[in-house]
Amino acid sequence: MEAAIVEPPGEEPDRFHRGLRGNIVKMQETDESPAVEYGERVVTFIDILGWQSIVERSLTDAALRKRRHHAVHSLGVLTEGYCTEETEEHPSEDEFAQFSDSVIISMPRRHDLDIGRMIKLVSEFQSSMLFSGFLIRGGITVGPMFHQGRIAFGPAFSRAYELESKIANFPRVVIDPSLENAVKRQAKGVPKHWTFVRQDTDNYWYPEYLMMHARSPTATQVTTRFIDKCLSEYAGQPRLLAKYEWLRDRWKEAQADAPWRNAAHEDLKRAFWAGKTADNAP
Repeated sequence: MEAAIVEPPGEEPDRFHRGLRGNIVKMQETDESPAVEYGERVVTFIDILGWQSIVERSLTDAALRKRRHHAVHSLGVLTEGYCTEETEEHPSEDEFAQFSDSVIISMPRRHDLDIGRMIKLVSEFQSSMLFSGFLIRGGITVGPMFHQGRIAFGPAFSRAYELESKIANFPRVVIDPSLENAVKRQAKGVPKHWTFVRQDTDNYWYPEYLMMHARSPTATQVTTRFIDKCLSEYAGQPRLLAKYEWLRDRWKEAQADAPWRNAAHEDLKRAFWAGKTADNAP
């Protein structure tokens, strides 16, 4: 059966749409493109909170425009850093795309290590965004998906979006409960003074991203000022205020947890250098 273009009665198609439909029909008739297959991928969908307000303010704030550009650009840099080794024979299959306030990241799931790799990437991105004065929420899952460049679709994409839009609620990137066992296995390999994931009061796990700030005096000052400013700014907006109250509470917990982690890190450094000294002794 030959493909046909059916025009609405009494309507003359404009040149653009006539050409577009013609191209679609031609593609259907001579489709020699490779089959589109889903692959098992680790997927993260991210939403940058307060984007509309940021866009409006950026009209008259050149510094904000620059800061926003640098913040989002940092994810591309981080993604490249976390990519699997890329060679001419074996190019990386990790993918990243951003449009407006939405970001989608995916990578092949070959092992639990790929889930851990995604969690570390998301955690670093959240920390970087927070330092720039931006917050994100999202969802991480694993499943069938097609992702090449800016073209991304599949059940895993839909599930990651569902986690972001219906469950995350606060400035966190929730991890699909189906990944809990794999995440726990990955957590066992993390040094005790590091953070990896955290379980929230609703039992959802998410990448922990505040400890990097809590362990640094400079970052602690910046983060505390940012949270206090937001709590004051949104005091009369209960829905938005709840997000920053959540962040305030998790920030206090991170600050309380930071001293022993710093102490453990110093102990490990002393033990390392003591071992080096012993190795070099005559």
